[in-house]
Amino acid sequence: MSYVGNAPAVAYTNTVKDTFSGDNSTVAFTLSVPSTTNNVRVVVENVIQDPTVAYSVSGTTLTFTSAPPSGTNNIYVVHLGPAVQTVQPPTDLSGNFTLTGTLAVDNAGTAVEIKDSGSTYGEIGSSSSSLFLGTTDTGVLFYDAGDAILPFNPGTGTRDNAIDLGRTTDRFKNLFLSGGVYLGGTGSANLLDDYEEGTWTPVVTDGSGSVSISGSYRKIGDIVWVQIDGYNVNYSAVGTGNLQITGFPFTGGGGQQPFPTNDPNNNGPYALEVSGTTSYIWRTVATSTDYYFTSKSTLGISTTGSIRGTIVYRTA
Repeated sequence: MSYVGNAPAVAYTNTVKDTFSGDNSTVAFTLSVPSTTNNVRVVVENVIQDPTVAYSVSGTTLTFTSAPPSGTNNIYVVHLGPAVQTVQPPTDLSGNFTLTGTLAVDNAGTAVEIKDSGSTYGEIGSSSSSLFLGTTDTGVLFYDAGDAILPFNPGTGTRDNAIDLGRTTDRFKNLFLSGGVYLGGTGSANLLDDYEEGTWTPVVTDGSGSVSISGSYRKIGDIVWVQIDGYNVNYSAVGTGNLQITGFPFTGGGGQQPFPTNDPNNNGPYALEVSGTTSYIWRTVATSTDYYFTSKSTLGISTTGSIRGTIVYRTA
């Protein structure tokens, strides 16, 4: 392809400088890149040498007419020919630039340092074949082998129980989890695996007829708090048999729970025993530890009345 003016750059360019130490006997020195006599500037003891008179260059060999004096790094050669092109950027690359394609860094440990005024404030690299990103103290490790994101210090490794997620004045918003949360420890007893709240529809029935009322619930782990609100409801569709409440939002594991409901006849106290998603309304007698079935008449309900209260039960 033809161009008007300079051809577009296809590589990074560097001007090459070689440095040698004379010993008052050696006349031939090896350059880092091939050149010619007039394409280099040779300086000995800070004195520019005359090409073809004081030295000559053939390929990578620099030959002096007489041996340079002894000294440490007292000879340097600046290549004046076309700048040497490389496929890698120079170590002192700076300024704004655009990178197209893939930047590949093959290096265990820190691959990229992020600096400000010469001080390192961030690092990107690899540890145990996993990517890490962080400051010199606080970071994260994307741990492929364990499908986990771990708290990490690029200098010392993983950090247990040391890094907070947010703070009092800088909080994250919602956290979406399909599993549970370990609170205060890492054992199974510390696992909170469920939280839910909502409404449900209690159904009061004696087996021959039923009435739907309203309710709400809150579930934390395997404990369910349930509210039943059947205030001033017409229960005429319910027969005279033993009362049950069905439709509990979670399957219960049994065990009577106190149920302080309205009772103008003072025949209580009452209890519910949620087994599955159904419970009879049980009545207790002050002089006995037995439980008895309850009907509308026991609760003082002929047509309109109230069945309302709260219980807490454990899921099966």
